[in-house]
Amino acid sequence: EYVLRCNKSNNQVSGSPQSCFNIKQVAVLEKAQNTCLHMIFGGHSTSSTSVFRRLGNLLSMRERILTLGFKFVYRAFWLPDEALFTLLRPVLTNPAHQWFKLLANPIWLSLSNRQNADSKACKHAIHSFLNQGLSLKRSQQILLSACRPSLGVDPILWLPMTNYECSRFIRWRMGWLPGRPQPCSCGLHTTSRHHVIECTGAAICLHLYSTVQPNPIDYVLNMLPMKKLKNNKNNAFWIFTWPILCRIILDIEQICLPGVDLADHAATDRGQLFLNWLPK
Repeated sequence: EYVLRCNKSNNQVSGSPQSCFNIKQVAVLEKAQNTCLHMIFGGHSTSSTSVFRRLGNLLSMRERILTLGFKFVYRAFWLPDEALFTLLRPVLTNPAHQWFKLLANPIWLSLSNRQNADSKACKHAIHSFLNQGLSLKRSQQILLSACRPSLGVDPILWLPMTNYECSRFIRWRMGWLPGRPQPCSCGLHTTSRHHVIECTGAAICLHLYSTVQPNPIDYVLNMLPMKKLKNNKNNAFWIFTWPILCRIILDIEQICLPGVDLADHAATDRGQLFLNWLPK
């Protein structure tokens, strides 16, 4: 409803079928999207949604606006000669017109040969723009830097696993596990992200170097397949690694919830659903 209202308001002034949103309008849209995401994962109204959006490969509202604006500009140059906008374009000479604001779209400006760009070049331009934005965000946020460096839905959202296993991995990615530091059961340190990895011996159990980046747990999560495997050449690796990783993340939850008995989960949350999913 807000988008339609903004479009109607801008179109009454510019006569253009595509609007340029101002900073205030974009902020309202971003807040609306964050509110919806908070309702999905049950977060506080001020909790960050950047990692959750990365897991689901969801664009920010600013990225959506720029992508749609780029597609409009690109298609405008491929309209038939008798199309109304094609006939109007030569008379649009006022630099303050919405059309010139749309032409300043960073994705459109990134095209080297704009007049002759095909759909493949446009897809590449959008992909490059989104990748650059992701790289910038990863350099500014620690939790986001531990997620996959490429676009796409994180496999922990769709690979077969129990609800508890999925919940633990999502909470680990978002920093909710271990969450707020508290005294560790080992009595040596608080439950920081770095300490629980050391306390559970994650690197040793997974047969990885302790210096592997970003950390042993996220390193393995970032290796999960992005699509259904066609052969079983990696089965041996996952048959060994996945149950251990599920056990490690369960141990971390037990450390962070000392008053909760998770003994029953040790028997059921062994990653068997994922192992059954692997090609035979």
